[in-house]
Amino acid sequence: MNALFVTQSSSLKLFEGLCTELAQRSNLSKTGFIIADSWYYRTWIKNNPEFEYQGHYLLKEWDVTAKRYDRIDYELLRKYEKSLGVPSLFSSIVADRRLLYGTNCTFTQDYRRRMSDAELLSILQAGLVAIEKLFDELKPQVVYGFICVTFLEYLAYLFSRARGIRYVNLRSLRVGNRVAINATLNDPSPELVMAFEGASREESKSIDLARKHIRRIRDGAMSYEGIVAPSAKPAIQAEFRLGKLVKITQLVSNWITFYNSEVFRDNHVIGIIKPLLY
Repeated sequence: MNALFVTQSSSLKLFEGLCTELAQRSNLSKTGFIIADSWYYRTWIKNNPEFEYQGHYLLKEWDVTAKRYDRIDYELLRKYEKSLGVPSLFSSIVADRRLLYGTNCTFTQDYRRRMSDAELLSILQAGLVAIEKLFDELKPQVVYGFICVTFLEYLAYLFSRARGIRYVNLRSLRVGNRVAINATLNDPSPELVMAFEGASREESKSIDLARKHIRRIRDGAMSYEGIVAPSAKPAIQAEFRLGKLVKITQLVSNWITFYNSEVFRDNHVIGIIKPLLY
């Protein structure tokens, strides 16, 4: 079996572990990874240097988004739309906030456009060519993804659907520690509809579980992921010392490294100063 794993940031760790497990349990022949977030990858690959020498087919998103065509081939885009069975491939750009919105979109509601339509279409064209080449060479029989926050994952899903390849999409449900395994990106997934219809019957044990879950939420025992716990000190008493956050020398060194590497052109990485300030 040939498998393709579509990752973004730390989900690489998850799917690399899944790949290793599948290789031990089944006949896994060829494997490929689509990787996003070069800053995370720089750190991860230092601890996993053997990864790039294990024969995986690798497609790094920052290599794709760094490409710019002098001329957008609209006829080629229309050809891809027809073969993939979609009215517009620009939906893959809309699905990726790091392409469509402002540079602060991961911190706040920043709806400013960071790129022109021409730049976005150029990236889309590069992504289509790269994804098609990867599918042609790897010939995956199953594609694994987690939610869908990058345009390359959106395109990988479209290619899977058009070629009749099984697609497995994991999603965190935020109900306990559960995840959903779906065959589509669209909501509601067929699997969720079937589960809901079964769980909605009066005799279903899921009714009681749902009521208990709602009570836990109303009692304030749950919070949305990403919430930062407030300081135990009142704001007026909080001490701000730069030395506690990061050493000046380390900051300068990281700044130089950042602006002299491929990370600088990766739309997933908005710098090292902004994250610190936010």
